[in-house]
Amino acid sequence: MASLNQQPIHHFLFIPLMTRSHLIPFTDLAKALAHHGQQVTIVMTPLNAARFSDDYAINFNLNIQFLPLYFPAQEVGLPQGCEAMDSLPSPDMATKFLQASNMLQQPLEKWLQGLDSLSLPSCIISDVCFPWTSILALKFNVSRVVFHTVSCFTLLCSHNIDHYKVFDERDKSDFEPVLVPDLPDRIEITKAQLPFFGKNKALDDSKKVLKQFKEAEASAMAVVVNSFQELEPGYVKAYQKFVNNLWCIGPLCLYNKTTRSEASIDDHKSLNWLDSQKPNSVIYVCFGSLFHIFDQQLMELGLGLETSNCPFVWVIKEGSYTAELDKWFKEQNFEERVKGRGLIIRGWAP
Repeated sequence: MASLNQQPIHHFLFIPLMTRSHLIPFTDLAKALAHHGQQVTIVMTPLNAARFSDDYAINFNLNIQFLPLYFPAQEVGLPQGCEAMDSLPSPDMATKFLQASNMLQQPLEKWLQGLDSLSLPSCIISDVCFPWTSILALKFNVSRVVFHTVSCFTLLCSHNIDHYKVFDERDKSDFEPVLVPDLPDRIEITKAQLPFFGKNKALDDSKKVLKQFKEAEASAMAVVVNSFQELEPGYVKAYQKFVNNLWCIGPLCLYNKTTRSEASIDDHKSLNWLDSQKPNSVIYVCFGSLFHIFDQQLMELGLGLETSNCPFVWVIKEGSYTAELDKWFKEQNFEERVKGRGLIIRGWAP
């Protein structure tokens, strides 16, 4: 007879979007489940599997494995070896990247067909941008959960902007602030601040794609979010009206405390620097992992931060920190000029 304390072992199949900002929380969630005795298989591409492979699972005897699948980059017109969205030469290629990602359905289905009934996953946890996972879940009779790596604040804003057709007027300026309706707080946003799929109305397919995303989310057994109730109680309460079940399971970054961090600067160094500044005085500048900014724009941004006389944290992603920008930093002696009130992070921020 099994012990009363013994938990049943389930097999979770993770299907993340191949970009670092999604792969990190997905692997963190895998660690959390595996620490509770569960089995996790994470769909990866070869380059991403190599980038995220470490000894964590081995050291802690965790049942986590990668399933490397060939990524058809060149078949859709992407550069060879482009297996992560944050490595795209241009954000205009995002649609092609999603197209290549959707082509993973067939090899994944073939892999599932090769498993016996005892080895099949009992639950699929996928990114919202893969509606085809609902077809896999039905075909193999497994539960499906959608994992959002963003907050409920972001999800509710996105939902309400779409529901109330906030930006459907084509003559609306890109920089005109518009109130987002039916939020716990007064939030204004401009069209220029919207993500790629939200503002590119020139692509008629964008609305169709977003509709598929919402339908896939609505049909999932549950939605899990990398957030926690105490951080945004009003937004959690509001968004749970639109999904079957909403579970806040964050912050998953806590599972990185005992393993290699993706950050390019020590957590303690950045926290100590922040503690040395006055409260509510620091400007945080970061454009995320997907967008590309030209060297001249970054130089102008640096001069603006210097002229502001405000303390700042400036994150420059790896692909944007070019040899030309590095040369400018050195010739201008920029870091010395802002020493004490400017913290510049090259790469991933803590």
